[in-house]
Amino acid sequence: MNLNKSDNQKINKTVKIGNNIVSRYNIIDTSLIVYEAYEPTMPFMFENRPSFRNHATFMEFGGRYYGRIGTRRTNDHEDQYARAYQLINDAFPETVSEGRRSHGEITIIIDKFLYDCFLDAEVT
Repeated sequence: MNLNKSDNQKINKTVKIGNNIVSRYNIIDTSLIVYEAYEPTMPFMFENRPSFRNHATFMEFGGRYYGRIGTRRTNDHEDQYARAYQLINDAFPETVSEGRRSHGEITIIIDKFLYDCFLDAEVT
């Protein structure tokens, strides 16, 4: 079951939990839903543009920069992954018993049942 752009409006959502951001999004024209958790990070300027040495993956949200939890350049990756999974589960309860966990990210291949649940959910 592949989802189209209008389906994405029902699925794509970003939730703020404390200082963290948790994101759910669909890969366009696929049935794959991706869940990621981000924490605040600070860039440094390199050749007049922001650069990030603390996280391998980052995003801007609401004028602030966030690094994906699990990509921070430290030796405690397993702790980071566990923290990311907990934040994702808190923000999106459907991930508690569903999905594939890898490197602090959860992915779900949506089926007809889950798709109907998204359609019935209130879009915020």
